[in-house]
Amino acid sequence: MAEFFIFLITILILYVLLMLVPKNVARQNGTVWFSTTGIIMICCWVFFAGIMNLMGIRINLYTLSGINAVVSILAAVYIIRKKKTQKYYIDWRDILILCILALITLLIGKIRYGMNLDVFAYASDDSSRHFDHARNLVETGRITQAKYVMYLIDMVFIKCMDPFIGFFNWHRAFMIADMFLWFMMGAMFWVWIRRFINGKYSLIAGYGFTLMYFLGYPLLNLLYGFEYLGAGILMINFLLWIIQKMDFDELLDWMSIGLLMLANTSICLSYTQFAPVVFVGEAIYFILFFNKRKKLVSFEALAVLILGMAVPGALCISYVAARYWGKFLPVLLLLAAAIIILVLAVLVVLRIQAGRRKKKMSEVWKLDMEMLGRKRWLKILLGSIVTIVVVFVGYRYIFQGMIVQFATKDQGMVLDGSIYREPYSNFLILMFPMILYIIDCIKKKQNDVVLWMSLCTIIFSGWIMYCVLQGSIGSYYFYKMHFLFWLFLFCCAFRKTACTKGDERRVLTIYLLSAMTLFLILLTGKEQVLIEHDEWFWEDNVSGKLFGVYQQNMEMLEGGGNVNRDMQTIYNKVAEIVEREDTFVPYFGEELRYLKEYYYHLTNQDPDRHPEDLNSDDYPSYDIRKDLEDLGIRYIFVQKNYNGPYEEYKSEFDVMWTEFENDYGWILKLD
Repeated sequence: MAEFFIFLITILILYVLLMLVPKNVARQNGTVWFSTTGIIMICCWVFFAGIMNLMGIRINLYTLSGINAVVSILAAVYIIRKKKTQKYYIDWRDILILCILALITLLIGKIRYGMNLDVFAYASDDSSRHFDHARNLVETGRITQAKYVMYLIDMVFIKCMDPFIGFFNWHRAFMIADMFLWFMMGAMFWVWIRRFINGKYSLIAGYGFTLMYFLGYPLLNLLYGFEYLGAGILMINFLLWIIQKMDFDELLDWMSIGLLMLANTSICLSYTQFAPVVFVGEAIYFILFFNKRKKLVSFEALAVLILGMAVPGALCISYVAARYWGKFLPVLLLLAAAIIILVLAVLVVLRIQAGRRKKKMSEVWKLDMEMLGRKRWLKILLGSIVTIVVVFVGYRYIFQGMIVQFATKDQGMVLDGSIYREPYSNFLILMFPMILYIIDCIKKKQNDVVLWMSLCTIIFSGWIMYCVLQGSIGSYYFYKMHFLFWLFLFCCAFRKTACTKGDERRVLTIYLLSAMTLFLILLTGKEQVLIEHDEWFWEDNVSGKLFGVYQQNMEMLEGGGNVNRDMQTIYNKVAEIVEREDTFVPYFGEELRYLKEYYYHLTNQDPDRHPEDLNSDDYPSYDIRKDLEDLGIRYIFVQKNYNGPYEEYKSEFDVMWTEFENDYGWILKLD
């Protein structure tokens, strides 16, 4: 309890100080900054916890409280030096959409997990492994997974709720953390589009786009339990907001560079498959950004390259593919030596020039940079070098190494998993405004990071599809890119919708309203009624294809997840026995991988401890009771209603004591 209160106090102090830190002379949107401040805090935890873990320091609420204290001191010093605090305004339009998102989150949580959040209902067995990884972080204080951002968030929710819910209900805290992630995905999308809302038309469009985005792939992410993937998209959305702020405010200071570093680190350590798209798109954007401002060769550009991208990349490699440090180290040492020699040479030259011109070295440096910035051949040369380096490092070490060779060998990237599979239909309607937006950017020569990341996503997805067709990557990973493209699609489509005027606005409005009519047809089920009435008259469900992801979400909500209430109840009883007796309770049930993993992970047991001789596919023909006693096993779980060991060993099981029973199975005790 003391750990919880210390953490709560430090987090409140940090939140207040981060809100008070001056960001701009003008009053800022309080709701926007309240949302983003929460993400900033999480990114601070991710960055410093990753470094502390490498140093062997345990990660818990005390550790995070220390991080909160350090960042609070830095924020307080900054406020004192500036001698001012930030002022805010509150807009009812922001409060309204966040309240709507919160109500939808609570409603979906009730439908999916039950009124008391007592059913671990997900459509994929990935969720049980994620829960196991999060619980392992709570119990050991060690980060053992490369994709640890969401596990760290899970750990915070579990540790904070543990005094109130107890050990056997940790899965409830895990599900609440998932709902928090889903809510923040919707909130951060609104935060990004907020700057472009000006007037009733863009406000209505903003509400509509936010809700349609929120109820599409982000909800699908919640239902499947791909929390690492959702965390990655959330952090990419946060990165887009940071870059948007820099671009529109024309401000690149150390605070912005620090936020870039934190956001990129969290992206890398959420889901590495998204890193190449983000880094390449971001590199293109910043090259054009600094070139436009004639600062391609500047300390700011170097800081963005090193702090904003290289540092997050190095931390990512430390967790995702530590063995690559052996290949990177010689290159880094040579690069460091070259930089030191170059800096010394520049200082010598500047010293000589300053003596001749009788000026300060800083003035001479500024004049030299201005002179070099006017030379077109130098810009082309430097741009080519940077592009070649980015492409080579990105392809060689990220595409081929960290994603293909590393993942294929260690994580089975050639294998497929359970995921929603629809190649392109869900994107068709908004592709029209997205293409119009891309054309506008090209005509106006507009440098937009969303545009570059969108194009990189399309190219990268095409490359993954090629690998899928070659048999080197599973299609599962191709469809994961759809979750990311959904974000960029809605960002581009909304930008075009919000900025249209005159006849173009009328045409686009009619187009979107027509699409909404089709969506309402899907919701009311009118097409399905016609199909069921006469399949020869109405062959296909057109609206169902165009809005397939929403239809999939509705069907999954109605059908429930892989764990029902009876399963969860008996799993909780097994977990109590495991904790109380410090024993192992083996699984006698269907040999479906996801059912077996759910059982062991939700009962706080290691599935690797399951004795091979007890596999349901190959039961021994001799005395199973003696086998269990020899293994020191006193309790077993037996599933009902399937042709398995119960029928074969009915006489053995019938003489065992029934510790607990419901419609799903028995917990039997050996006398």
